[in-house]
Amino acid sequence: MASNKATPNGEVVVADAQGVKFYNDHLFSQIRKKYHVPDDILHKSNFSFDDIQAGGGKGGDPMARTKCKRYFVKEVGGGDQKSLLNITEDYFEHIDTTDSLIARFVMHFNVPKAGNPKKPGKNYVVMNSWMPDVRTSEVTYLLDLKGCRDDKIMVKDGAKIDAVNKRFFQLHMFCGKCCWSESRALYFDGKMEAMHFDFEMKLDPKQYDLLMKQLECDVRLLQRLGLMDYSIILTIMERPTNDFPSILPFAHNQPHVVKHNGGYRAYYVGIIDFLQDWGTGKKIAHCIKVCCAPKPISTIAPRMYAEQFLTHFKKHIQKGDFSDLCPSPQHADSEVDDAPSTKGFRASFGMDLSAEIEMEVNGAQHSQKVVDLVMIDEV
Repeated sequence: MASNKATPNGEVVVADAQGVKFYNDHLFSQIRKKYHVPDDILHKSNFSFDDIQAGGGKGGDPMARTKCKRYFVKEVGGGDQKSLLNITEDYFEHIDTTDSLIARFVMHFNVPKAGNPKKPGKNYVVMNSWMPDVRTSEVTYLLDLKGCRDDKIMVKDGAKIDAVNKRFFQLHMFCGKCCWSESRALYFDGKMEAMHFDFEMKLDPKQYDLLMKQLECDVRLLQRLGLMDYSIILTIMERPTNDFPSILPFAHNQPHVVKHNGGYRAYYVGIIDFLQDWGTGKKIAHCIKVCCAPKPISTIAPRMYAEQFLTHFKKHIQKGDFSDLCPSPQHADSEVDDAPSTKGFRASFGMDLSAEIEMEVNGAQHSQKVVDLVMIDEV
C-alpha cells in the first residue's frame, strides 16, 4: 500500500543532506532493485544539491543530472507532489509489470528546511535518463514532443537551443519577428520544425508492434489516472557505423536503429513530465487557449490528450521496408551486469566521474499558477 507519509531510511544516501525522509520506499526500492540502481546513487561523489538549476520548460522545475549521467534529480512542486502520491501504487504496478516507456522513478524523498528540521522543506524525485551518455555535439536532434503546437527542438546538429517563451505579459513579443531576439527566433523556428518533424522512424514489424503496443499501454494508464501534458523525449543520433550506446538497464530494445543517408540513425524514446492532472489551473488555461492559441493545443482533458498524442505518433512511427532495417538490438541478460550493481555506487563506478555533458532536459510543465500556464507560446 502507498502512503502519503515520509519515513527515514538509513540505508539510502542523499549527498550531505540531513533528516531526509522517503515516500513509499518499500515500492521504489523494488524499482531500484529491478533496474540495478544502488541505494547510494546520490552519494556526494555523484550528486550535489548545488548542481540543481531551473529547468528549461515553462514550469521551470529545478533539476540536475547526476555525474554518472544515468539519472536526473528534480524538485517536485505542490501539484506534482500531490499527483505522485496519488498515483504511486498504480505507477509502481505498471513499471513493475510492463516494459514501459514512462520514466522510472527510483526515489521520492523530502529534505527538511535547513536549520529547521520540523519544516517540510522540499520534495524530490530521482528518475532515469532516456538519453545516452554522450556529448551534446554528438546528438543530431533532441526533441520534446506532444503532438501539438507545443512541440520543440532542444538540440539540433549538436547545438543546444534555449527555450525563449512568448508570455502574454511580454507585449513586444506580439509585435512581429522584428521585435524578437535572435534566440527567440531560433527557438520559434525550432518549434515550427518540430511540429512538422518527420522522424523517418521505420521499424521492423516486431519492433514496431512492441513499441506501439507499449506506447498505447502507457498512454491508457495515464489517461485512466487523469493525467495529461506529458511528452515523448526523443534523442536522434547519426553515425557512419551501427555502434550506438545502449541505455541499459532501463531499455533492452533501444536504441531503434535504421539505415539513413548511407549511414545509420538511432532513436531513443521515453515518456516524461507525466504528473500533470486536469486541475482548475489547466481548465482555465484551456478556456483561454481555445480562444487565443494556435491549434492543436496541449491543454486539453486527459481523454482528448491521449487520443491526440497517440494519433500523432502512430502517424510518424512506421513499419519500414526491409532495405531500411537494421537488426534489432540484442542485449543479453548478462549485459545488465554492466549497470551499477546494488553493491554501491562508488564500488560500481569508481571515483572517476568527470565525463562532461551539457544536455538539459525540459523541466516539468506543471505549475498551478495561471500566469505560468497561460502562455500564447504554442507557436
